[in-house]
This record gives sequence, structure tokens and C-alpha cells, in this order.
Amino acid sequence: MTKEFIFETDKYYNACHASTLLKMPDGNLLAAWFAGTQEGDDDIRIWYAVNSDGKWSEPVCLETDCSLPHWNP
Repeated sequence: MTKEFIFETDKYYNACHASTLLKMPDGNLLAAWFAGTQEGDDDIRIWYAVNSDGKWSEPVCLETDCSLPHWNP
């Protein structure tokens, strides 16, 4: 087990919360979380990154439709 950051502090967003990890069938790890200005703001989105061969991908926005409720990833 290791403890590490997926990206540098304040590189993409002001706040992140409600993260989760999932081990994929291929052995890679997928991390997902809410991020944006602050909880409750309209710019909060679900983001994810994949750890493959010990390196995290750049975060990717999973959903951009603000009219839909976004539950914890």
C-alpha cells in the first residue's frame, strides 16, 4: 500500500472531496472525486484519473451537465 498525490495541490481546482478508488480488471487503479471552486458551487464536477504502470493520468472531467444531480462518485 502506498500514499501519494494524484496531482499537485491547487493545479486544477480549489477544492476536492468525496474521493473513491476502484481496482480495474486490468489491475490499474481508477480514482474519482468531486472538484471545483467549493462544495455547492455550479462548477463542481466529477473528475477521474487512472494509475497505469505506477503513474497517474491527467484528471478528466466525467460529466459537464449541470442540470443533472451528481452523487458521490
